[in-house]
Amino acid sequence: PPPCPAARLCLVTLCVCRCCGTTMSKPPPTDGWLVCAAGSRGACVASFVDGEDDRGDGGHGGGGVDGEGNISSESLMTAETTMRSLALMPAAVADAAGIGDGDSPVAVIGGYSDSLFVFDVRQRRELGQLVGGENTLALACSESGLIAQGASSGEVTVRRFGEGGSDDAGGSGDERGATDTAYSTLRRPGFDGGDGSGEQEGGSLTSVRAHRVALHTRTVRTVAFPCGPDPRLLYSAGADNVILVNDLETNELVSNLRWHTSIVTSVDAFPQDPRVLASCSWMAQVGMWSLDMPGSPVRTFEGCTRDLLAVAVSTDGSLVASGGDHSMVYVFDVATARRVHTIATAAKVRSLAWTPSVLLVATCSNVIQRYSLPLFEPLPHVRGVSGASDTWAVRVTQD
Repeated sequence: PPPCPAARLCLVTLCVCRCCGTTMSKPPPTDGWLVCAAGSRGACVASFVDGEDDRGDGGHGGGGVDGEGNISSESLMTAETTMRSLALMPAAVADAAGIGDGDSPVAVIGGYSDSLFVFDVRQRRELGQLVGGENTLALACSESGLIAQGASSGEVTVRRFGEGGSDDAGGSGDERGATDTAYSTLRRPGFDGGDGSGEQEGGSLTSVRAHRVALHTRTVRTVAFPCGPDPRLLYSAGADNVILVNDLETNELVSNLRWHTSIVTSVDAFPQDPRVLASCSWMAQVGMWSLDMPGSPVRTFEGCTRDLLAVAVSTDGSLVASGGDHSMVYVFDVATARRVHTIATAAKVRSLAWTPSVLLVATCSNVIQRYSLPLFEPLPHVRGVSGASDTWAVRVTQD
């Protein structure tokens, strides 16, 4: 029978229900993971096995083990400018959109550039570029393959690969008008467009539909989709201190969440409920929201220092982690709102990500630290972008 819904799913072999005290057994996690990171010198990829202190497996995406016993990475791209944002598209979704081979996740990378860069993660091969990504500080991917982009201009754009439309980037194709919808193209290496067919040896032409769904008054710092294959909602926030929730089907603003008194630096969705999210701000405010009660957070998490830059919800929804410029990660129990762990990191925290049994912490260095649940014991870390002074974004997907 299913466990008690109030059980705390500590990701170890034995779990104890907080309601009835029943002990439940769970198989040890053995999933392999690909981790991608973007930073001041480009982006990289590595791999590891969840639940194992194995120093990496040197698998599809990883570079094996370095001389210090940590997991080395391999470069996805090098850049003269900072790559600030990263989104990962599942392999099957990328394949359905015509931009993958069915065996590899696809990374979309943005930053202080006029393009978004699209890469095959396993082969570490550039698939193409999308113009229109200038100063992209936030990217997110839904489980259905939508890419949300937040820019310094305040605009939030949703892109869908593989949709038909005009190849002219300025063309309309939607009743909402050219100011809201446009089509651009992603050209694979080898495409020259000489015969207009869209198919050449070694490459092809993929149409990308871009639709503006929100407009903040200042820089967008974070975007997020709810979990699930058919998300209707998109969360966005930034320097105007407001979280906007937009319905992607009706193109309407669902909620305007106001509580933070400074820049909202990160939002993340709870996996069990698409209408519940967590957020953090520069002034050490961490909140949990329900769209059924949008007036104020349904729960606040106290005890953080200021200058928070990242928030992330665990895969089972029982924990919320947040960190920032004080080189600390604060982990809270969602049920009680109590701080249950404080982790001192090697440098300022820039981004957080979870697997079912590991917390990953990207820092102001070229190191991604790993901590095993439930005690948050340190694991061998992942080497980030070579020579990077900052790792601004980290994302994980199953290998």
